[in-house]
This record gives sequence, C-alpha cells and structure tokens, in this order.
Amino acid sequence: MDINRVKYDGTTVAIDYDNGAVRAKTESGDKPSQTFTRRLSKLRDAVLHVAEIDCEPKLITVTGVRIVRKGDERMFVLIAKKALLESNSPLNLNLPPKPEFGDNGMPQEFVAQIDSLLEAAEEYARGQMRAQLSLFQPAGTGNGMPAEEDAEELYEPALEAADELVA
Repeated sequence: MDINRVKYDGTTVAIDYDNGAVRAKTESGDKPSQTFTRRLSKLRDAVLHVAEIDCEPKLITVTGVRIVRKGDERMFVLIAKKALLESNSPLNLNLPPKPEFGDNGMPQEFVAQIDSLLEAAEEYARGQMRAQLSLFQPAGTGNGMPAEEDAEELYEPALEAADELVA
C-alpha cells in the first residue's frame, strides 16, 4: 500500500492510497490512537525546518502530509496550522514539496518520522491504530488496554482509596 496523503483535522482521519492498480480513500471519524497522533505531532520540527519559521513548536499543529511520487523518488508536502497570538484564526501552512534526497532534500530524521506516520496510517486504514477498544484482543496487544501488570500499577491508587472508603 502506497500512502499518498494523510490528514487529521482533530475529528476526521483521511488517508489516500494506492493498493496495486487501485486508488482508494479511507475517511473515518474514528479517533486515531495516541501513537498515531504522537507521530503526526512529531513532525512539528520538520514544519519549522521546511517553513524556516522560528517559533515555539507548541504553536504548530501538523494536520497532514502529502506524498508526491515521481518514479522511485518521493517528495513530501507538510500541511500544518500555526497559532497566531494576535489573531482569532490560525495561519494555514501548505509547505512546498521537499524531496526525500538531495542537497535541498528533507533531513533523514524527518523522513524517518514521516515513514513512521505512514506506517501508522496504513494500520489505521486497515482498521488498527484506532482509539476504540477491541473486545476480542487480550489486554496489552495494541487494543488500547494496558497489559495486566501495567493496569494494576495504573489503578492501584484508586483501588486503595476505594478500599479506605469501604472500611
């Protein structure tokens, strides 16, 4: 599966991809997993680098990536919003294409982050990487529920407090 575009606006995930000779689009209101959104957010530094903007990364919200292919070469278009301190609406950024390699290419650390996001997008398109829980997978296997050992550690303070209330 070759992902051509990943977009997340906070409510809807849209993924355009080629699957062999078939072009397809997946669009869903299912909330993505935290791993998916973290991978998208990690691209803030790439946006700042490509846009040559000097600001706090927290002012940038990455909303998508578009991949343009020419033969074996890929070019990346980052899509983001920058919060403006003196305005009610953000500055929309649709950055110019940056090649994967070359003198003016995307730094390899950012290419690795984009590839990581593309992996998450492919899993999302296949019905995984979503925040919803699976009733048929055991805890700790990527279904959003912590493994049993982790769950005990997470909920122990609440259980102790409940025991004190009952006693």
